Amino acid sequence: MLGHLPGGHTAEEVRDVLVPLIGSLRGHLRGSLTWDQGCEMAAHKQFSVATGVPVAQELNGRPRKTLGWETPAERLRDLLTAT
Repeated sequence: MLGHLPGGHTAEEVRDVLVPLIGSLRGHLRGSLTWDQGCEMAAHKQFSVATGVPVAQELNGRPRKTLGWETPAERLRDLLTAT
C-alpha cells in the first residue's frame, strides 16, 4: 500500500497517513508493522495506539553479521553510552 504525503514527511504526517491506510485493511491482514529507523517514524507508539497494530521490535533484537553479531539495539546502546 502506498500513502501520499503531500505536505512533507514528518513523523506526524506519516502517522496520519498510515493510520487510515491500515484501518482500511481487513482485521486478519493487520498483524504487525515493521517500522523503519528514520525520524519520520518517530510516532510509532501513537500509531500502535490508534490502530491496535504492534510495531515489530524483533528486527532490532536480531544479531547481524555486519555488526559483529551484535544486535542493532546493542550497537545503539554502546554508541549512546560512549558519548
